[in-house]
Amino acid sequence: MVRIDNDNVTSSLRSAMAKRARWRYGVMLSNSFLVFGVYYFMPIPVSLQNEMTNSADTYIGSNSTKNQINCTVCLGLGEVRYNLLFSTTRWASVAVCLPSGLVIDRLGNGCSALLFTTLVFLGSILFTVGATSHPPVTTPMYILMVIGYGFMAFGDVSLRLSQGRIISHYFQEETLTAVAFSFLAHFGDGLTFFTTPLTANALGIQYAIWLGSLLCGISVLSAVLLALLLHLQPHIIEEKTEDKNTLTLAVVRALPGSFWLFTLALAFTIVSWLVKHANLPEYLELRHGYTMSEASHISAIAGCLAFITPFLCWIVKKIDCDGITYSFFQLLLLSFYFVLGFCPRVNIIFVSVVDGIGIFMATAISWQLIVVLCPPSSIGILSGFVYMARNTMPALTFIASGYILKSGKVTNIDDALGRYQNFFFMLISLSIIGVIFGILMNAADIREGGSLNSRIRRWKNSDMESLGLISMGDLSNTYCGSKDTNEGTNELPD
Repeated sequence: MVRIDNDNVTSSLRSAMAKRARWRYGVMLSNSFLVFGVYYFMPIPVSLQNEMTNSADTYIGSNSTKNQINCTVCLGLGEVRYNLLFSTTRWASVAVCLPSGLVIDRLGNGCSALLFTTLVFLGSILFTVGATSHPPVTTPMYILMVIGYGFMAFGDVSLRLSQGRIISHYFQEETLTAVAFSFLAHFGDGLTFFTTPLTANALGIQYAIWLGSLLCGISVLSAVLLALLLHLQPHIIEEKTEDKNTLTLAVVRALPGSFWLFTLALAFTIVSWLVKHANLPEYLELRHGYTMSEASHISAIAGCLAFITPFLCWIVKKIDCDGITYSFFQLLLLSFYFVLGFCPRVNIIFVSVVDGIGIFMATAISWQLIVVLCPPSSIGILSGFVYMARNTMPALTFIASGYILKSGKVTNIDDALGRYQNFFFMLISLSIIGVIFGILMNAADIREGGSLNSRIRRWKNSDMESLGLISMGDLSNTYCGSKDTNEGTNELPD
């Protein structure tokens, strides 16, 4: 007979669990930094908005300095071509959403992450070559910039889908926490508004843009590390073979109605923020009299708040009503657009902090809702469909924004601010539609069982159990009472 040493078995299990936790933290960190480069690179045109839009003979009188020359190296894109640059990325995102979901489900997490980070790195190089060739930008170089910036879609969509798939497979018990930590690399969005203007002023615009390409290369290294972790530890984090099944019509039919309403709510919510963020520095310069560097620093506040996302997600997890909390942050963003556009006396720093909290929490909770609503075996292609709808609206709205904000070479402040008021009217209208779809999503979810609002579901279940117990008690009393009565009537006197 073989005797088993329970102490040794327990020690081995504890050692394996500790090793598993250690590697899971490595996966979480590598997964987070997949998007660091793309989120540093994508705001570079925003942080250099004057250099991008203006020509050498263009000036906009600000509140503090009249006849201000707005750029030292002027690329001369203008408002229309500037916004078309962002629109192109959104159209590219629409095109790659569903194919990316299929590729991720087929190739797996490690290979797909390495593929998409490499494409992002290539796109950053193409954009940099086109932007730094010889200002002002010629049509061929502008086309090269558009192609390179379009490759950013593989980071803004494909890598985000890959991150969501990793979270749904390896952190099923703590999805919201994993989503929150995946947002730490979004700090690159805020960092670029500080480093890019400083680098451009100190060394030149070409070095500022090439720095973004270098950081996209860091994301490639992060993808390599992630692939190694997933390959070297198959017994710890192993993909199931059924996870590579294709999406079927039966799966689509089984999706709850709240999934489709959430898709529309997300599309109309994120569009306003993306379009606002791309045109914010110039608006701050006109409305508040900041220099372009100061406006870029204020625009960076929202991105820097990525660090507090895990703490806020911990609070949301305690609330345990993700759908209703999402609608709350939708309303918060709606109030932000109203204050930013029509209440200039409100402190702009406070407004920017509210903006950052609102957008990061709305985005984090949206990923949590995707994980809850989609089956893990098809989350790649389903989340791709959600992002296709999400990016269709910005693709159209960026085009409209370019023509709303279009100006000549010499711009009067009042005329420019009037165009921005029309711009904010458009953003508020789109946000209101998103809030309506969010409310309908919660109503449908509560009626379907409350998968997005677990606390309400538990309240309903506890109420039903209480009613059941009360009903059983009433039946028991009725039965006992009738039995006692019968016994009393059947009892014969002595």
